[in-house]
Amino acid sequence: MKPITPDALFLFLKKNELFSNLSDAEIAAILPLTEQQTFQPGQYLLREGEKEETLYLIIKGQVEIIKAESQREESHILGLLGPNEWVGEMASLEHLPRSASIRAAKKTTVVALSLDQIKSLPEHRPLHFKILFQLIKRISQRFRKANLDLIQHLKEKLKIIRSHTHVTQTIIDLIIFIALFFNIEKIVNSYWPRLPHTYSPAIIFPIAICTVWVIAISGYPLKYYGLIWKKGWRMVGQSLALSTPVLAFALISEWLLIRFVPALQGQSLFSPFSLTDYKGWALDLAIYLPLVPVQELIVRGFLQTTFTHFFLSKHRVIWAILTSNLIFELFHTVKGLWFAFFAFVLGVFWGYLFNAQKTLVGVCVSHAIIAIWCFYVLNYLKILELIP
Repeated sequence: MKPITPDALFLFLKKNELFSNLSDAEIAAILPLTEQQTFQPGQYLLREGEKEETLYLIIKGQVEIIKAESQREESHILGLLGPNEWVGEMASLEHLPRSASIRAAKKTTVVALSLDQIKSLPEHRPLHFKILFQLIKRISQRFRKANLDLIQHLKEKLKIIRSHTHVTQTIIDLIIFIALFFNIEKIVNSYWPRLPHTYSPAIIFPIAICTVWVIAISGYPLKYYGLIWKKGWRMVGQSLALSTPVLAFALISEWLLIRFVPALQGQSLFSPFSLTDYKGWALDLAIYLPLVPVQELIVRGFLQTTFTHFFLSKHRVIWAILTSNLIFELFHTVKGLWFAFFAFVLGVFWGYLFNAQKTLVGVCVSHAIIAIWCFYVLNYLKILELIP
């Protein structure tokens, strides 16, 4: 870049905030004291620890503010400055060594102005005081912004700490829940082997009570966990529309399994339970349906939400859905491996639905409809039991 002309430099200084309180004559008086300099990317305008009071006004380009770490051979970029900004003012006010280094991030052209030289000339001392006044004013503005940025940064840090604390509590609770579930399952199977599978709500509901307690003491609003009715009917409509292809896929898949898996040939496409024992079907359904929102609160509302805000990776939502549904699947292994895998696949779908809608309303409706269709209308309970 060619040096700008004196007239162009005069206009640049006149428009710069640093010289806004100077007259045209005063700006013209300091023009001979300026020097245009160009720095290539990676070159330093000034280095931390240097003792000089030159002020640099950026005409074109961009510079990095770099602070060295005293105990390590490392440095950190504190910020970037561009055209019409200036650097080097702190040393001019404090008369101390430079507190940070300035390095060109791009090809950068600056105007260098020595405040020492202005101060040394008696006729320019009023100019020196005016420039110092502007510098102090700008530093005050920067400190104000730095304070706001620091407060925001601390809020983010506290949010992360709070999230990690919440996840730690969640993990501890999960270990307790899983241990209780499988121990109670083992005790029931050992002492009451003929007890119907509907005893499982007696295990799930205490876990749900503990989940509600953790949610209550977490300090997060209920909508954080999807406990919100906002646009509820619209969410129900969306969940019905998205669940319809799943219902069709389940029907076709079961038909293909019965037709092509030898161990399943001769099995009924529809559940004999729903065709013959209406009272038993209705009773079982009456016990199961209240369990649906309880499961969704635990797995989607509590676990998936917690993991989503804990993971920091780009694909954190995917990891949160997979992790929460691995736990969801684990609780279903008591009914067999294929049943647990089936629950995992459906759980991933409901996890996607919950992430899209941010409410448990539509997910609960979808869960209830798909579960009724697969396990009470179709014959998946028997099919999954017989798959080798």
